[in-house]
Amino acid sequence: MIRTKQFFGFRNVISKIFTNSTDSLADHMTEMYGKISEAGLTLTPHYIFSIVNNVQEDLPVYEVSVPVQEETVHLNDPEMTFRSYYFQKDLLSVRVLNDFGQQSLAVYSDLIQYAYNNKQEIVTPFFNVMTMHGDGTPWYMDVSCRVAGDSDDELLSEMLDLYQWAQSGQKWNGNVF
Repeated sequence: MIRTKQFFGFRNVISKIFTNSTDSLADHMTEMYGKISEAGLTLTPHYIFSIVNNVQEDLPVYEVSVPVQEETVHLNDPEMTFRSYYFQKDLLSVRVLNDFGQQSLAVYSDLIQYAYNNKQEIVTPFFNVMTMHGDGTPWYMDVSCRVAGDSDDELLSEMLDLYQWAQSGQKWNGNVF
């Protein structure tokens, strides 16, 4: 089931972009976890990955992000970045409970079809947020993306009305436009 207006957010996130890679996502995750461990940081039971290019045209470009518990970090890899907060909102989202590789491909297709049926365009990469059990095995994965389309046109119209009212110098009488 596709859920709308979803969000996710994490504090203290370390990220790295892997460009034109022939390595698998699992290889990138192993590298990230190794460098985080070398830095003496404490993992949380989540990670985020997204494919930020069109893989039909090029090798995949992955962004891998791992939340940690520490609020201050010192990284030895200049390609790794630290964000105090990583937040995405207004997302379409589907939860995958098993067979993550195959099911995520089906979910990507479902989200693309949903956007098409609702005359919307996907404007972000697909965010894949994995939540792990305490023993490090996968529990579930939320696959999300943001869309823009007809509903955004209505919001922009309301914002324009508000802007025009503000420019008019009229006092607000408590009415909604």
